[in-house]
Order: sequence, then structure tokens, then C-alpha cells
Amino acid sequence: MRSSTTSHSAFDFKSYLSDRRDLVESKLDELLAQREPAILWESMRYSALGSGKRIRALLAISAYETIKRINSDTTQNDQQINPNSQSDRASSKSEIELQKFLAPVLPLSCAIEMVHAMSLIHDDLPCLDNDDVRRGKPTNHKAYGEAMALLAGDALLMRAVEVLICSRDIQQHIECNSILLDITRALATATGAEGMVGGQVFDLIYTGTGSSAAQSCASSAPDANLQSAGLNGSNNCQELNDHTGSQSHSKASAGDTSSTQLNESVIRKIHAGKTGALLRFSLWSGARLASANQLQLNAMDQFGDIVGLAFQITDDLLDVTGDVETLGKTPGKDQTANKATWVAVFGVDGAREKLQILEDEGKKLLKAEGLSNADGPILESLLEMAIHRHK
Repeated sequence: MRSSTTSHSAFDFKSYLSDRRDLVESKLDELLAQREPAILWESMRYSALGSGKRIRALLAISAYETIKRINSDTTQNDQQINPNSQSDRASSKSEIELQKFLAPVLPLSCAIEMVHAMSLIHDDLPCLDNDDVRRGKPTNHKAYGEAMALLAGDALLMRAVEVLICSRDIQQHIECNSILLDITRALATATGAEGMVGGQVFDLIYTGTGSSAAQSCASSAPDANLQSAGLNGSNNCQELNDHTGSQSHSKASAGDTSSTQLNESVIRKIHAGKTGALLRFSLWSGARLASANQLQLNAMDQFGDIVGLAFQITDDLLDVTGDVETLGKTPGKDQTANKATWVAVFGVDGAREKLQILEDEGKKLLKAEGLSNADGPILESLLEMAIHRHK
């Protein structure tokens, strides 16, 4: 894979990430403060706090900052969202100003991270991907047992909703209640049957089986980009309910792969929900919280599609090329389970070529829609990080 071709010499992206990750970690620690029952909150904190990349939280923050910069007429806000000066970063006053400026988006970012942590806990369970390592340590069910892991994931999901609708920082900032309602509704959509959960179901259907029934469902389903997975309505495949029962399960158990026909449409369907929905929501919700107009929201949604797809392709590549020490999770599981991945369809070289195309498309989109900033290329840098990361 080619290295990044964009030069951002004046923009200290590492410091940008570090400053905001610290704020997210601190806010998460506050929102998940230990209470009763102690073992439940301990399990929740175990998976939600520490060592995560926080890409979803950073996407929400970057979208919020980008829209604020574009729609703001004051120099003060520009300085707050582009803290490129070493003296500014070293100043406690500057840190306080940054925290104050980002106060409305931090609860949103933490809610997103709670939902993501829930998805990881559940995904690692023996009934799904059955993994032993996550973020370089034992998975939640290995540390606390399957029952507690399941309950911790459930609790994190509901805590995320509670944070969204009860945060004073958000309520004091938003211009009208419809913004918060839109964001909460969109999170439910991105998380549920039209988003992550639906994507996980498609992943189950196509893992090692690819039954003719599932293939029929894929070919008859609406557009594979699943634009509804995060935000825009419903693309339901009625046949799905007919093929997730005992017959499909017995085929999965027997490893019947004779009728599987993996193609780009299939893997787009799976990952637009399972991975892409929450990534797309992160960008969209940050922009919505910043009172973005409809054109800006549409552009963020399109950029979210690109980021989500690029993130998943990189994940598929790392499963083939990475190691457990670097990844913090077990590599090679996709191949072992015969999962539907970009590498399975296009090979390593084809997947890397797709990433190059997506990087170019994403940067062109940001420039065309007025979301690019030469002095502080936040969104471009996050796209590059999603593509060129090593874990």
C-alpha cells in the first residue's frame, strides 16, 4: 500500500489526536464512574476505558470542529480548533479553552465509544466470533464470564442513550430539541437492525455457509451501500427472516459452502452495517450537533461511507498481514472462519488498490464540498489514519 501522499507539515496531527483522546478518556472515566452493582460497572469499564484507538470519537469531534470552523465568523474559534502552536498546547489556559469548546461533543463521543465497546464485547462472545484477545488483553467474557459480558454490553448501550439525552453540556449547547432527537434516533438506527446488528446477522449468514437462500436475499436486497444503515430510512430484506432459523444454522454447522458466491455487493452489505454504520454516524452526528446545514450533512454522510469502507478493508488486510502483538487481537480468524472479506474477494493487492481509490475519492469529496482545511486538515488526516494504520 502506498504511503500518504499528503503533506501536512504545519499541522501537528499527533498532538491533535493526543489532546482529544485525553479529553475523551477523562470524560469516559467520569461517565462510567464506579457504582452498584460494582462487578457490572467494573466489567463495563474494563472494555470501554483505555487502549482504544478512539477513531469513532475522533470522527465525531473532527466533524463538529470542521463545521464550527466553517460556520464561524470569529477568529477565536478558529484558534481553538487549530491549536498548532507549541506554546498554545503547553498553556493550561489553552487546554481549558479547548475542553470548554469541545464540551458539547465530548458526551456524544463517549456515547459512541460506549456503543462501540458494547459491539466488541458481544462480537467476541463464543456464540459469535469467539475471540480470546481484544485490545491486547483478555476479552470481557474471558475476564468476567459470558453472562457478565453480555450484561455489561447491554448496560453500555443503554448508558450511551442515557448520556445523550441527559447531558447538560449538550442541552445547553443545542439550538433546538430536534437536534438531540435526530442524533438519538440516528444512533438507534446505526446500532440496530438496520445498522450494526443487521450487519452482524448478514455476517453470520455468509460466514462459512453462503446458503442459496442467503444469496437470494443478497441479490434481491436494495442498493448494497445500505445508505439506510446509519441514517436514512429502511432497506429491509424480507427473505432474511426466512433463512436465519434451524435450516440455515444446520448448514452453518455443517460448513456447507457450495453455493456461496462472494462479490463486492455481498461484502458491502455486511460491512455497511456491521462496521460502517457507526463510523458514518460518528461523522454525521458531530456535524448535526454543530448545526450543519443539509448540504454539509449530506457531504459528511458521503464521507462517512468512504471512511467506513476504507476502515473495513484495512481491517481485512490487517487480519492477513498483522500479528497479535501489533493488532491487540487474534489475526487470521477471518480466513479460518471463511468469512466474507475484501481480501477473500479481491486478494491483498486488489484490496490495497481499492484503498488507494477510496483515499483519493475522500480527499476530492472534502475539497469539493468545502470541508477541507489546508491549515488544519483534520478530516483528511483521519482518513489517512484509517487507511494507513497498523492495528
